[in-house]
Amino acid sequence: MPAKPRKTTRTSKLRAKATQARSRVSNVKSKAKATKPKTRLQNRISNITENLDSKVNEIIDNVQAKAKNKKANFKEQVEALKELKQDVKSKIETLVDKAADNLEELVEKNKIKFWQTKSRTFKFPEEANLAFTKKADLGFCFSGGGTRSASASIGQLRALNNIKPTKAAKKNLLNSSKYISAISGGAWATIPYTFLPKNISDTEFLGKYVEPGKLIANDIHSFKSQKNFLNQVSTSKILLKTIKNYLMIRTKIIKGIHFDEVDETFSRTIAEVLLKEYGLDEAKKYFTWTKANLNDILKRNPHLEASDFNYVEKELERPFFIAGGVMNPPDKSADWNHFEMTPLYSGISKERKAKTRLGKSVGGAYLESFAMDSNSPNKKITGSTAEVRQGKAFHRTSVSEIMGVTGAAPAFFAQGLQSYQNSKMLFDLAGLPFPAGNSKLTQAAAKLAGKSFIGGGNLDNSLLSVFPEFRYWTPGEAHRQEEKYDFGDGGYIDSYGIIPLLKRGVENIVVFMNTEIAVSDESKKAKEFNHGIQVDTALPVLFGERVLKADFLANNLAKDSRAKVFANKKSTDGTTPYEETVRGLLAASDFDKLKLKKGQKLNGRLTRRDFSKFESATERELSQYLGCIKGPVYHKQQYQVVKNEFFGIKKSYKVNVLWVNLQRSWTWEALLPSKWSNTIAKDNAEKISKLKTKPEFYNFPNYSTFNTNPNSSVVNIVDMTASQANMVAHLSSWVTKQLEPILLGMYSAN
Repeated sequence: MPAKPRKTTRTSKLRAKATQARSRVSNVKSKAKATKPKTRLQNRISNITENLDSKVNEIIDNVQAKAKNKKANFKEQVEALKELKQDVKSKIETLVDKAADNLEELVEKNKIKFWQTKSRTFKFPEEANLAFTKKADLGFCFSGGGTRSASASIGQLRALNNIKPTKAAKKNLLNSSKYISAISGGAWATIPYTFLPKNISDTEFLGKYVEPGKLIANDIHSFKSQKNFLNQVSTSKILLKTIKNYLMIRTKIIKGIHFDEVDETFSRTIAEVLLKEYGLDEAKKYFTWTKANLNDILKRNPHLEASDFNYVEKELERPFFIAGGVMNPPDKSADWNHFEMTPLYSGISKERKAKTRLGKSVGGAYLESFAMDSNSPNKKITGSTAEVRQGKAFHRTSVSEIMGVTGAAPAFFAQGLQSYQNSKMLFDLAGLPFPAGNSKLTQAAAKLAGKSFIGGGNLDNSLLSVFPEFRYWTPGEAHRQEEKYDFGDGGYIDSYGIIPLLKRGVENIVVFMNTEIAVSDESKKAKEFNHGIQVDTALPVLFGERVLKADFLANNLAKDSRAKVFANKKSTDGTTPYEETVRGLLAASDFDKLKLKKGQKLNGRLTRRDFSKFESATERELSQYLGCIKGPVYHKQQYQVVKNEFFGIKKSYKVNVLWVNLQRSWTWEALLPSKWSNTIAKDNAEKISKLKTKPEFYNFPNYSTFNTNPNSSVVNIVDMTASQANMVAHLSSWVTKQLEPILLGMYSAN
């Protein structure tokens, strides 16, 4: 029996390779159908096609080379191989077309608006809204500070909702003002407040204002409504749930279930713990500002529906909201980019020439917020609209993702978990059972357990990968191409949220500094500050002043005075605006400590008739506080804003700023029922600082952002108890209500 031609074996191998290639393409198509955008799928399949084509050509060339020696013996087989090559190419092209057709159902094309900021005639988009333009030129800033700031912000919103511009006014002070600007923890409170549905009252969300002398146990230990935002804050366990969700995603990947959006983990955790109660947790919902804006979007995009969006249902009762974030540069040595997110638009106002991975500049325009995380337009842009592509399953920027960006400070804490070096320890921390047995899942998890999840290597294997990433493109670039960027906490470069208001030329600004630092000239660190007065380290950099040497973020901003926004020249008496500011805050703190006689209280500003109400203060001592309000630590002053290239502040103008610092108020504590005032005093006795186990109100209200409860486990220490959250909110609410005369004066200045 004659032997089989040698080439038949080669043909069989080639057919086997073609079958394997088709199988690989099928797998790619299957996975991409679930998660990948169309262009990435086509690129992967194209690469497979090219590789297969190259291998087939190589085999044919080898056969042809050998055929020259044996001529006719292999001619028929060469022709057969050529036909096979063509057949394989044809079938792969068919697979590509089918996969692309299937993905059309997962990708939507949206017509979006954008606004170029370079033009001299540029106006911020909210100024086109007539109702907005009729409001007072007054803005409120709520600083960062995690759950501490979120709790204080709720109290401040509560008070502002109880202050009316006039006795006959139907709207409160907050309804009548133009802006809210917030960062991190402050934004955690103000974002759901902004988007709160009509069927939930503001009182349900914020809680009722209670005078300190009328506080009872239920006001401290519990919540009258499930909708009270402090209820979400005190049961959040944000870090724990973020780690748990992260590990669950990693487990799904081990099992072979692809999950493309690890970077949405933190935002979705925020949605789960802080937004679910208000129906704002849907990850597949876009967001916009008013009902009119929503209708405009739907008119441009008939395939979208109103149910695809959250919007500001109480638009006439809400100031225009701005959340601050940063876009991290690809070059880690470059500066962070100040990124603004509003219900209507988002972006970087200042064009930055620093090159990206693709050699592009960033900024110089705002995109409609629902266009965030989109692919750059394929077609030429004309006017102020463009067509972009976005994924339906992912890549819809939701309300929770604004909160995830502006509140991403825990990314720093995630880096601090370096001691928890492997997945076994992280499973233990999150309270999840580590996979047992001899399954493939167990083997894969065990393999991962020997590797660090944190820092170095593939970012997807790091806890840091749970924090937000977005695709970003710049309309002003001649050759636009989206790139993916890491986004971070706005407090990295603007802890107070004041920068967006200075960009917009707002002339009256209230800054709630809900930080962990009390104003003092008696602390051990006070001498490290200019003028010997300890303040939050984000304040001096706004004036170009030096800060604590150990404060990395503040020092980075203080470098070359890049974050300086206020002129700081000495006046005729030798003082600078910064010195006047910190001395004013310190004076308010000192005034608060002066004791009143039992049963006495002040109503509003100090007058000479009030001098007799004090226990031991002299007339000379009290005279320096005439016209001041006892209790709040505050200072109001007019400043000269300077142009700032780093932030993109184009206008130099005069602004009135009221600074309000969160810290203990002896005046407020004296008004409390003795049960609560004694507890706070006892928990803050000097000897307590030396104890390993700290009581609940230790360091009240300036709880540490990342060590709020040092007695808690490592993954719960950013959380507050119900009593802590309530007590902070009651204090901040009372402080804000005491400042009513100053707040109304700023409102009336318009």
